[in-house]
Amino acid sequence: MPITKLFMLFLITALPIVGCRANPDPHPAESEEAPMEESSKLDLQKAAPLVEGTNEFAVDLYLRLANESGDKNVFISPWSIATALQMVRLGAQGETLDQMTATLNITGVDDIDETIGAVQNDLNGADGDDFQLAVANRVWGREDLHIIEEYLALVANHYGAPLERLDFGGDPGGSADSINAWVSENTAGKIEEIVDKSLFSQATSLVLTNAIYFKGNWSRQFKEEHTKDDDFHLSDGTTAQVPVMFQKTKFAHAEGYGVRMLSLPYVGDRLSMIVLLPQGEVPLADVDAMLDSNLLDLVGYLEEKEVLVWLPKFRVETEYSLAKQLAAMGMPTAFGAADFSGITTSERISISEVLHKAFVEVNEEGTEAAAATAVIMTRSMAANARPVEFRVDRPFIFLIRDNVTGALLFIGRVMDPR
Repeated sequence: MPITKLFMLFLITALPIVGCRANPDPHPAESEEAPMEESSKLDLQKAAPLVEGTNEFAVDLYLRLANESGDKNVFISPWSIATALQMVRLGAQGETLDQMTATLNITGVDDIDETIGAVQNDLNGADGDDFQLAVANRVWGREDLHIIEEYLALVANHYGAPLERLDFGGDPGGSADSINAWVSENTAGKIEEIVDKSLFSQATSLVLTNAIYFKGNWSRQFKEEHTKDDDFHLSDGTTAQVPVMFQKTKFAHAEGYGVRMLSLPYVGDRLSMIVLLPQGEVPLADVDAMLDSNLLDLVGYLEEKEVLVWLPKFRVETEYSLAKQLAAMGMPTAFGAADFSGITTSERISISEVLHKAFVEVNEEGTEAAAATAVIMTRSMAANARPVEFRVDRPFIFLIRDNVTGALLFIGRVMDPR
């Protein structure tokens, strides 16, 4: 299946972990730059259950945010959020581990962290002349915090996340600057700040960060001279004038279940943007409701044909607090009487907040996107057929998908492209 044009994919995940000191056991000897294990070629069959489960997590979280957002735009990077939570899950025990595994939909998945590492290596290996695609992780630990060596080895080997020590309590501003500089560097400056110094204190234990970056061009670019202001029908019944791009060419298209699907490929055909447009008078809420059933099966029926495409230029910026949603999705213990003794036994830590920021802009050349997540942890807490018309003139859903693994890297909806 083809891939969408220029889309910049920036994912950042930061997990500040705050803990209650209990018998501190400083352990300054951990390797600060442990390299990620080299892995063999990605086994797509082995990775399929992980990708399928993570996609289910993506849709579940998206639906909860969409239901709470009214007529607002929605945009998140579920792959970033899931990766950050996976690094936390790696140190969970008992009920905390069971709940996080179930919420992330990876129950029964074999060699979870090894498989995640293999997918990450494959994404990093896809980077080339046609586009840029990179994934990075890091662990930031309090200077005197004992972190279990086995945990550090696992996050380094499978997630490529080296450890860097920070003085969260004594120098909160410098700690925030270090993390934010790393985030900015790994997202080409698109996400400049993920943490604020006010988040840090003497109790802060760890911050886990993840960043994913993608930049490429549409394989079939829109011409600026064809962009004109046109009507976009809002959900409240009113109409807005927005800049709408146009082109006539061959794209993969499918329809069914009351929705039309269009796949816009990026150069290199590794990634694509999939636009889901309700048919006729079908409300977007009905399409949302079908996302967790058979709707995405339409991807398998995409067929290339000549299409007349009208797509609005849009820019969406979002910010979320996700603790309530994640707890409701099935992992409340991680936010309360949690057991993360696989990370440290010198203090008891739990998740107190999960913050997420995201940005996406779509224009004639392609797409640029960025996302950041902060998880804060505190004390126990057909060729001859007529062209198909695909006029995106009302609210729609869009996905950014890795066509090799099938992973949903971004998911969002546009209620108002302005």
